[in-house]
Amino acid sequence: GTLSGPAGDRRYLAYQWLHGRTLEPADAHSRAREAGESFARLHSLRTMDLIERLPGGAPPTTLLECFRRAVDDLRVWMAAREADGLGQDLLTLALSDVQRALRPYCIALDHAFLVARRRVLCHGAPQPSFFVLREGAPGSLAFVNLERAHCGDAAHDLARYALAAGLDDTA
Repeated sequence: GTLSGPAGDRRYLAYQWLHGRTLEPADAHSRAREAGESFARLHSLRTMDLIERLPGGAPPTTLLECFRRAVDDLRVWMAAREADGLGQDLLTLALSDVQRALRPYCIALDHAFLVARRRVLCHGAPQPSFFVLREGAPGSLAFVNLERAHCGDAAHDLARYALAAGLDDTA
């Protein structure tokens, strides 16, 4: 909006009021997962993508790996059918068509994991007090103080928050 005053017109930006209380540093440990999910929403990344970057964690199963497992199971099933003397029918032909159609899609999505990390919206200087805890609301943590927001690497934003909140390895 615009405010008119003796010095002239001045533009302002009004934020919606969030009912709740700011997150205390002592609560940061117990709400670490919710904070991580809030960061994932802010960064427009899947939580899975952020978990993949944690040291020592098992990487998540990719779509291509799931596709390979499903194809292996289908091959075993089709081999068992052939051993029973059953030839190809409309069902097996349809399954083969689905496999051929899905394969390039799964490979393309798998390559999306291999590209350089994209720059995303980052908070800038996240601290526990920059979260508003809204009891009983879906997505109970909400970000405030986005004045220092910028584009950058999501892992840097998480690292700054982890240091400011004093999170341990488990949190």
